[in-house]
Amino acid sequence: MRSCGVFYLLILGGCVLADEGSLTLNPTLYQEALAELHGQKRPARIEETTLALDSPSLISCVSIVPMDLMKVESVLAYEFTDEQWLQQALTHPSVDQKKRTNLNYERLEYLGDAVLELVVSRELFSLYPKASEGQLTQMRASIVSRSNLALLAADLGWGEQLQLSPQLEADGGRSKSSILANTFESVIGGVMMDSNYNAARKVCLHLLQKSLEEVGALTSELSNPKGALIELLQSINNEHPTYEAVALGCLGTAPFEARVYWNGLELGQGQGPSKHKAQMAAAAEALKAKRWENKH
Repeated sequence: MRSCGVFYLLILGGCVLADEGSLTLNPTLYQEALAELHGQKRPARIEETTLALDSPSLISCVSIVPMDLMKVESVLAYEFTDEQWLQQALTHPSVDQKKRTNLNYERLEYLGDAVLELVVSRELFSLYPKASEGQLTQMRASIVSRSNLALLAADLGWGEQLQLSPQLEADGGRSKSSILANTFESVIGGVMMDSNYNAARKVCLHLLQKSLEEVGALTSELSNPKGALIELLQSINNEHPTYEAVALGCLGTAPFEARVYWNGLELGQGQGPSKHKAQMAAAAEALKAKRWENKH
């Protein structure tokens, strides 16, 4: 079914629009009607009940929230051939509590996670030929982290398009990071099922373009954190960071601990088998913590 502007998934899930102020609904047949949407067998008989849109019975059954599939497709720069995959990708498991249809985003989330890992791994391998295996792994982890995917999904407005149970809706499910990250992965999985890997790869690169560009700075931070820290701090003022390093025991046998200071702040600390490596670890911690941001 091609979506035209905003429509209600409720209409597809056991509801028929009766007029501007009511819906014809059988709550017990919600899952059966959703199954029908996905091409499964239609129930032999549907008993209908007409309810006002603000009826407590209706509100307690499902969460009335507009789903604008065309808006989602627009930010994806991809149009689904079969929109059931996008609808499923935006349906939280709480809508399918009895697990009768399995038409929620969990399986697509599993697939999308694997696609994201492969696409990002291949792209980083090509973009950063001098990066080590460890650096590539850290860059990939940064891009496909739950926190980053959640931020991306929130910025794209996908939380507003989710189908949730009323209880999860009341609990603020639309803004929960775990749900948003799952949604990002499930949408990628939906594209994969609707088309193929190449289409899913194109969508991934479109959505992750900024993340892939920004993670490039992480390469220098990983290879030379002291230099990266100096460059970053000098963009704020001309004061250089200073380091203090001490041996944690007898010289020659114990590791060193270093602390880095700047503008009256302790920015980070780290340990290593030598003073130099301890200072590098402290600088890396400072780049991660960004404590100077709390002062400016």
